[in-house]
Amino acid sequence: MHPRTIKLTIIGALLGAVLGGTAAWAISKVQENRLPPELRTGQELSLTASPQDFVGLAVSLVAVVRQVVQLFKPG
Repeated sequence: MHPRTIKLTIIGALLGAVLGGTAAWAISKVQENRLPPELRTGQELSLTASPQDFVGLAVSLVAVVRQVVQLFKPG
């Protein structure tokens, strides 16, 4: 892969991460005003995920890593 292509890919990824993070932060600030009163007070919430949910998340992360590796694979 050409060095310029690698630089542009990294710059694009960084810009996407910054813009995505900023958008998520802005949306979360807007949504805070729409929360039910019991969630606005800062009460502790419990996690209701099952082991099956965590396995699904792990499989998804492995798939994303494989796609990124495939992106930079020569050939």
